[in-house]
Amino acid sequence: MNKTLVFVIAILLFFPLNSYSAQKLSCVELTETANDLDIIADAYSATPVVRENDSFDNMLRDVVDSLHIYARIEDERDLDRYVGRLERAWQKMDDVMFSNALEDVIDSFDRLWKRDCS
Repeated sequence: MNKTLVFVIAILLFFPLNSYSAQKLSCVELTETANDLDIIADAYSATPVVRENDSFDNMLRDVVDSLHIYARIEDERDLDRYVGRLERAWQKMDDVMFSNALEDVIDSFDRLWKRDCS
């Protein structure tokens, strides 16, 4: 997985936030975010070591920050809880906990899409 592509995707996670308001994410934004998170999860699992304060680690911090905002926008307790676990895993540099929490976040976005868009 090309890390440059992952960085671009992480930046794209912020685009819907430019118009940050109390509005929930559109179906297109939910789909794009879930797809972006899948790519980030693949890149994370393909990265042998994430070192504290390296560029990939900092990108993951940006992803966690964005997801906190999404959880607030959606007012979704499960998503908020999963993002909290993701942040704790990121802080501890716990690979297994991070991967599991990221999968839960992705599943939560899938559920949001099914609830709002199917």
